[in-house]
Amino acid sequence: MTSVHTEWESIVEEIAQYAENPFVKRCLGRPHVPSFFVQVLYMMLKSHELPISRIRRLCTATALLQMALDIHETVSLDKPKTEEQMRIRQLTVLAGDYYSSQFYRLLSEQGEVEAVACLAQATCRINEAKMRLYALRDDTRTSSSVWLPLIRRIRGELLAALADFFHAENRWDHSWRPLAERLMALDYLVSPRVKETFPWLSDDSVPAVLLEEIQSWLEGMKLSEERQEWAEAIQRRFAPVLGEPLLREG
Repeated sequence: MTSVHTEWESIVEEIAQYAENPFVKRCLGRPHVPSFFVQVLYMMLKSHELPISRIRRLCTATALLQMALDIHETVSLDKPKTEEQMRIRQLTVLAGDYYSSQFYRLLSEQGEVEAVACLAQATCRINEAKMRLYALRDDTRTSSSVWLPLIRRIRGELLAALADFFHAENRWDHSWRPLAERLMALDYLVSPRVKETFPWLSDDSVPAVLLEEIQSWLEGMKLSEERQEWAEAIQRRFAPVLGEPLLREG
């Protein structure tokens, strides 16, 4: 196990500790920490040569914000029919708000004002994309060319926003946005959650298209060692699900 692998797993454990809340756990169960999301963000920030303390802080806070968005996404659009359904709905909203408050607290206490603004603006863009996607749910004929850009934004915008944030500071000679958006969209589309939240999205060719785009982006990376590190992470995440080699040799 590499030090990189050990470090991001340590961050996942730290996030789980921040997310632990007896009330939330009793009402909604143990929270799901998006480990692949954390790994991608960790590797992206590491490439910018940030201090490890700041990497851990940004990974923890951003993952908590993503968890808040994910929890709010599970709130049904249908009107509750019973008092118990109403109660669960209210608790779900409060749980998402709790994780969102943890995100603000972690960054604001360390003076990360610009990062808070960056991620808050990204959250607005995500919610706008969600509204556009929900508006499509009654049209089962909607092409993936319409909904896939929305999925890329909904699932990848937090990482993409941070990619832009650090790229603007001239810390790196390219932006991680294209890779972040595609990896998070793929991570979502091959998971069971897509059938729970947006069951009308179905196009078996989309994951293969995303993989090809990810492959092309990786082949453009200048550092072979870094490219290999990314390739291994992607292989670990997606090979068991898709059952085929993901990246070409060489």
